[in-house]
Amino acid sequence: MARNGNGTYSLPAGNPVTSGAAISSSTHNNTMSDIATALTQSIASDGQTTPTANLPMGTFRHTNVGDASGRTDYAAAGQVQDSSLTWAGTAGGTANAITLTLSPSITAYAAGQSFTYKSGASANTGAMTAAISGLATKAIQKNGAALASGDHPANMWFRISYDGTAFQLEQLSPTSAEVTASLALKANLASPSFTGTVTIPTLALTTDLAIANGGTGASTAAAAFAALKQAATETATGVVELATGAETLGGVATDKAVTPASMAYGQMLAVNGEKWDAGRYEQWGTQAVNTDVPAGGLEVEIVFPTTFPTAIYNCVPTIYNYAAGGKNIFMVESALTTASVKYYVFEGSGVAQSNWGIRWRAIGK
Repeated sequence: MARNGNGTYSLPAGNPVTSGAAISSSTHNNTMSDIATALTQSIASDGQTTPTANLPMGTFRHTNVGDASGRTDYAAAGQVQDSSLTWAGTAGGTANAITLTLSPSITAYAAGQSFTYKSGASANTGAMTAAISGLATKAIQKNGAALASGDHPANMWFRISYDGTAFQLEQLSPTSAEVTASLALKANLASPSFTGTVTIPTLALTTDLAIANGGTGASTAAAAFAALKQAATETATGVVELATGAETLGGVATDKAVTPASMAYGQMLAVNGEKWDAGRYEQWGTQAVNTDVPAGGLEVEIVFPTTFPTAIYNCVPTIYNYAAGGKNIFMVESALTTASVKYYVFEGSGVAQSNWGIRWRAIGK
């Protein structure tokens, strides 16, 4: 066996021979026969050998190859890059029946074939045909229809593609007349001039477009807003009403938006002895009495400058400018409301009083 299947050659049994020993004729003849078989299976450099199986190149390549000269030759990369396999040069034949020559020649037409060429010195005068490499003539069409006179100008570059029945024509270079016409069209489009009156039709809607169809479901802006708006929440955007100053002071509304103006309401109240802070409403002031307290006591009512919006928690009084000790002050039972509070003042010293009063501080919401 000349080779081991991987291309490695090994001498047959009995080799190598020993120096000075007699060589058997059978061993010698068998060895020479085996070598002859191995040489026969090798590829001759002069092209005598025809491979009997595919030759794996192991990522190597044939270098410095010549250009293909037949359809069964492989192409050199230069031929592919130069498009020489599909370039037919200047067309021969007549203006209406051209002939194209390829190198190497094609032996049959096949759908999808494309060839490029330059037209001859005369434009066509009607329908055209083409014959490639001496094969049968085939019609040349433009968008599936026969060519009209002048569709194949002289000295222009073209590509024809075979669709299985006819060649479809594609002009690769415009004529001077086509260039002139294109420039003229561009010039006209650059400064258009309109005459007459342009009438824009009025679109009249007979019914309101439903919200589900992308409309508003209404015919006026106010109605559309009412139909589309939704209330804002902590998790959804929408429309929210602005809070009044009193609502801001109340601190309980969850569907109102506080504005700088409503925040300033609490500061405004502070001038009159009131303040709002984080839902708590606080008022304070001075109630001048300036009256002597009789033996049975004196009832004093304090009316808050602003009624507490929601509730009153407490009101703490302090007597000022009292001339002598012995005074007592008590809140009248059930007399604390969001609008006012009443106190009883008792005098135990017997000294007449004047120019006195009550300082107070109330907290609510």
